[in-house]
Amino acid sequence: MRLGSRSTPGDAEDNLSEALPLVPPPQTSIHGSLDGSWSWRRGTAVFVASLAALTLLHFDALDSPPTKDQAMGLWMEANFLAESGYDYAALLQQPGEFQGGPRLYVISVLPTFLALLMKVTTTPQDAIFAYHVFTLACAAVVLAVVFELIRPATSTLIAVLCCGALATTPAFSVQVELCGMDVPLAAVVAVSAWWTLRGRLFLGAGSSLLAFLVKQSGIFVTAATLVAALWLVARPGNSAPVVSRGRAVVAALLCLVLLLAELIVFFSGISGLGRF
Repeated sequence: MRLGSRSTPGDAEDNLSEALPLVPPPQTSIHGSLDGSWSWRRGTAVFVASLAALTLLHFDALDSPPTKDQAMGLWMEANFLAESGYDYAALLQQPGEFQGGPRLYVISVLPTFLALLMKVTTTPQDAIFAYHVFTLACAAVVLAVVFELIRPATSTLIAVLCCGALATTPAFSVQVELCGMDVPLAAVVAVSAWWTLRGRLFLGAGSSLLAFLVKQSGIFVTAATLVAALWLVARPGNSAPVVSRGRAVVAALLCLVLLLAELIVFFSGISGLGRF
């Protein structure tokens, strides 16, 4: 602008734009959390730290026996499998939950896993201790995934505080000590959510199937993954993460097939549980 010339608002804006570099608009918290990638070194460190902290918090419960509900459910079926040599055909002929039989979670992988622990350990106390450690590890997986989801959108300190709040929440803390199925289910749900939010819908769908095979209530995870895929189909250009319409359609169809299969299995009566 020459001396003596009159400045206009347009000239002021041009001068300001030349003086200041162009900065992209800040991302929203959703975009920020999705743009952050998993760091195996950081994630492993968070997992180890969470496992150590949870072990200290629940050290007195490492040798506590399962509660009555767990003993008459998961542990009864696992004991039947261990004593029968994994005779699933005989298990299908046993009475269900309401008749006091061991056929409760036929489609779940946890009774088989627990039966394996009973086989490789020497005493029942060792099996109880081993399953407690397994539950603590699953809880540490949940905290590690939560940390990785929160940290890119906030800060490391906020992510640590959120994980600490979750770990000391009464509902979460009690489940960690129950020797049940909910904490392993929560670990698989967290992994499925991570893959889905990262746009890896096929891995998210596979994880949702694993959630159903851990506990029947995992069917809701498959339904949620289906909703996420359909949302990406409807908004492929304005959604985060960016997923092509074709991949989202295929993922939605896969989730729909899995959901229908899980519904058929649940209502077929193959499990003696009859409830979530």
